[in-house]
Amino acid sequence: MRFFLAMMSHETNTFSNVPTDRAQFENRDLRYGGEILETFQDTGTCLGGMIEVARRSGVTLVPSVAASASPAGRVTADVYGAVKTRILADLASAGRRRRRRKRAVSIMSRSFYRARLRVSCEARLDSSAHGRYCDRT
Repeated sequence: MRFFLAMMSHETNTFSNVPTDRAQFENRDLRYGGEILETFQDTGTCLGGMIEVARRSGVTLVPSVAASASPAGRVTADVYGAVKTRILADLASAGRRRRRRKRAVSIMSRSFYRARLRVSCEARLDSSAHGRYCDRT
């Protein structure tokens, strides 16, 4: 069994006039692919816990991107767009590796959506939340 692993985490303070740009994600944590597993394995973080449970359960993880920034103002559109594009492209690519492509992507999309709801992230990867938590410029 394979699970898709991705994260975008940020505490948006709408009263802050300091935008959260790519540099702030890079300063805190911006990882791609297998680097996510290496960085978060055996850590006391949410991703570390997910990696541990997957390992114990015999689940293969398909890592995409892990982006985290310190609390600040709204996330800039460029970094939001880049992370969103990467996650969706990796998700589509992960689904193509399966024989039943459409079903695999659908299952992983639903699993990813449920996982997003469980993680306390304000920068959701849907367009309706983008207006509330991300800078549209």
